[in-house]
Amino acid sequence: MSYNAPNARCLTPDSAPKRDEVDVSEHKKHFTATATELAARKCNIGALYRKTIYLDCDLVVNLDIAELWHIDVNDCCMAGVFDVFSASLPDEALLDWINGCSVKTFINSGVLVMNLKNIRRHGNLFQNSMAWIERHVHLMRYSDQDVLNNLFYRSIKLIDERFNRNNPRSKHELPDSILHTPGGSKTWKISGNPAQRFYWHYYLKTAWGEEKSCDELVDIMFNASFLPEDADLCGNA
Repeated sequence: MSYNAPNARCLTPDSAPKRDEVDVSEHKKHFTATATELAARKCNIGALYRKTIYLDCDLVVNLDIAELWHIDVNDCCMAGVFDVFSASLPDEALLDWINGCSVKTFINSGVLVMNLKNIRRHGNLFQNSMAWIERHVHLMRYSDQDVLNNLFYRSIKLIDERFNRNNPRSKHELPDSILHTPGGSKTWKISGNPAQRFYWHYYLKTAWGEEKSCDELVDIMFNASFLPEDADLCGNA
C-alpha cells in the first residue's frame, strides 16, 4: 500500500502510469536543473577529476567531511546510504524493480561519493541519463536518484547511515553525522527537527550570515517560519 493512507493504493505493473500520459520534456528540464548534471559534465572533461563528493543543499554536515572523502570507491562507481524509505514501501520497491534498479542497493542520492574515472567507463553519463529518462519517464519518482540507481546498480557501495541521516529524530543522532531533510520539511522550517539549531548556527558563520544586520537576520528567520531557541541574532551563534 502507498505511504499516505487517505490515498492508499496497490500498485501493480499494469496499474503503473503509462508513458504517453507523461510529459517527457518536463522531466528532462527538471533533471538538467539538478547538480547531478554538473557532476555528469565533470565526468567528461578528461582525467583531471577522478573523484568527487556530491551533497544536496538541504544538508547539515556535522562531521569532518574528510571521513566521507576517504571512503574507498576504487571498485565501484559511487557510494551512498541505503534509501530506507523507498525499501519500506511495497509501491516504491516494486517501481525500483520495474525500473531495473536493485532494491537491495537503492541509495538516496542526497550524499554521494562518486568515482568519476569508473563512471566515465560507462560512457557519457549525461547522454545515458537522458536516454534512460526517455524510456522510463512514466515511472520516475525521484529524478536523478532513479536514474543513477538504474545506471549503476551493479556498481554501488552502501555506506553507514550517519553519512546521510534522513530526518533525525533525536539529539543522539546529531553527532558525527550528515543530517538530511528530504521532502518539504526542511531544516530551516518549523518541523521539530533537531537539526534546525545546527542549520542556523552554521548559516550565521557563512558569508550570507556575516554580511547581514540583526534586523535582516530576524526577517530571514521569521520568513522561514522558524526562530531557533536561544539564537543570537547578531551572528554570534
